[in-house]
Amino acid sequence: MLSHLNNNEPHTPNPKTIHILYSSRLPQHQGTGSADAILDQVLFLPRLRQIIRSQESSHRLRISLDLFLTDLASSSDLLSSGSPSDLKIHPGRISDHDLRSAAVGTGDELDSQGTVCYVCGPPDMTDSIVEKLVAILGDDGEQRVFFEKWW
Repeated sequence: MLSHLNNNEPHTPNPKTIHILYSSRLPQHQGTGSADAILDQVLFLPRLRQIIRSQESSHRLRISLDLFLTDLASSSDLLSSGSPSDLKIHPGRISDHDLRSAAVGTGDELDSQGTVCYVCGPPDMTDSIVEKLVAILGDDGEQRVFFEKWW
């Protein structure tokens, strides 16, 4: 989905802002190295980061990436040199608060009217996230939450 938006012609309508909440575990055999070298071993993450960097220079899309590492405690030294500039790393799983912030924003005026959500992941996680997003988006939430279950 993000690759398609990234490769669209400049005149094609695109969302103004994209928030990506990506949850993963660190690779088992991550070895030693920089945070970037370790993060580059996470499935799909190098491609996501490349798209974000390309959009920063073209200014067509504003993309934020929040990476939730469920086993970050096992690699507490991962961020010893600081967090990479193109993503924000969180320990643990995606919370209800994280979903709400991404879907409708934070602050006094929450607005979900223009929000569309895409969810992909293992079936149990997808079911849980979709249920929460539909509730967050309100009356027509079911029509604006799309999902794909894998495996």
